[in-house]
Amino acid sequence: MSNCKKQLVTICKANRYEQLIRKSRFVAQAMRCDTVAEADAYIADVSDHKASHNCWAYRVAEVSRHHDDGEPGGTAGRPILAAIDNESVDLVAVVVSRYYGGIKLGTGGLARAYGGTAAKCIELASKHTQIIPIAVTLTIPIEYQAAVYQLLTGSGGAVLQQRFDERGQVRLDLEIDPEHLETFRSTLINSSRGQVKFHDGEPK
Repeated sequence: MSNCKKQLVTICKANRYEQLIRKSRFVAQAMRCDTVAEADAYIADVSDHKASHNCWAYRVAEVSRHHDDGEPGGTAGRPILAAIDNESVDLVAVVVSRYYGGIKLGTGGLARAYGGTAAKCIELASKHTQIIPIAVTLTIPIEYQAAVYQLLTGSGGAVLQQRFDERGQVRLDLEIDPEHLETFRSTLINSSRGQVKFHDGEPK
């Protein structure tokens, strides 16, 4: 069982950053979005119909999307998504609105402008780091169930599901702060006199 910390970094509140590049104004807005629906709603809300283009990208866990909104393919949405990933943030949507100033930037210039404006917006935003709990499944005689609950109280953990069998065993699906995992594991093994079984890597 790995005790490596899994972290999620996201922004705490909405942020805005703008810059002028060869007479075009680029305005980036970023916000935490916990679901795809929230990201879609945020993009619709902050996109400015007066802008020449409203390009965007978001990453919500394993889901990522981006859109060029009429700019040449790959010059806007993809660089914005790259900025999100390069800043190592998650649960974030970013919209970069461009107000055209009359000078063409070329594909490379556009990619740098959109990606750079998005990156600066994310960089300057207040951030929050959240430790992701580790999933643990174990089986233990029912008389030691109270000990599990007591240990979890001080270990930043919670019981997600419990199932009983005819042998007087209880199978528990837990989540626990990775910082407390090894102490929880060793203490429970000792207090149950080795009667606990951890199902590392087994299907639930």
